[in-house]
Amino acid sequence: MTKDTEARVACPFCGGEASTEVDDEDFDVARGICKDCGACGPFVDLSDYPTTAAARDAAGTAWDSRAAPATTLDTIGSQFGNGGGFDPGADGEAA
Repeated sequence: MTKDTEARVACPFCGGEASTEVDDEDFDVARGICKDCGACGPFVDLSDYPTTAAARDAAGTAWDSRAAPATTLDTIGSQFGNGGGFDPGADGEAA
């Protein structure tokens, strides 16, 4: 398995640092992967590309075009006008 050192867009799940890797030992795929939470994908089949480097580049492009970085509960709360933050009521339900 080989990994690249090129900077990638932050993980859409945790906001962590990401890279791409090639797994030609078990699955014959290239994929983006988060160094912090381990989220991975999209997967690119090595057989669809003329070289491993081309597959890794395609996996990196696919990772970088994913959804925007993770949204925190503070950001979600501010979108609903409560000033940010998750505010569970006394019964444990969101206020």
